[in-house]
Amino acid sequence: SLEAAKFTGASIKTVSGIRGQIKKAVINTGGASRGAGPDGAFRATFEDKIRMSDIIFLRSWTRVMPEKYYNPVTSLLEKTPDQWRGIRPIRDIRRQEQVPIPQKKDSEYRDIVREPVKFAPLRIPKKLQATLPFKSKPKDERKRRKPTMEQRRKVVMEPEEKKAVALIQVICLC
Repeated sequence: SLEAAKFTGASIKTVSGIRGQIKKAVINTGGASRGAGPDGAFRATFEDKIRMSDIIFLRSWTRVMPEKYYNPVTSLLEKTPDQWRGIRPIRDIRRQEQVPIPQKKDSEYRDIVREPVKFAPLRIPKKLQATLPFKSKPKDERKRRKPTMEQRRKVVMEPEEKKAVALIQVICLC
């Protein structure tokens, strides 16, 4: 949990492109109480629902100390230092030889195309619904097997009304 605490506030991203942020590290208390988790567990928020199959990436940096390297140039001991030439950078060689910079297809930026996900409707068990206060109970009407009287009623329009409705539908589609 100490490692996860270092990254509080860091931005994370799933493979499908959903962005999120680490909120806080979950502290392992050793028991099976609420909030306990394995080492490195954390709480995070995301812009959209994530799936169990999503992999979450945290782009982080670590300090790497380069090794000190010393390479003395002894060829500068020539009579005229103008004759000495060091190694040319790749940029200069490419420019002189007119070789383009190689580009990998994997390294090119591309738009993230995400298919819309249709989630299953939320189902609350009846025992849990009974214990909920009225304000929190689901108030969706159930689908009727038989259509209501209002749904069965037919509306007969005059020819002018039909033209007006057709015109409104055409305007709304544009």
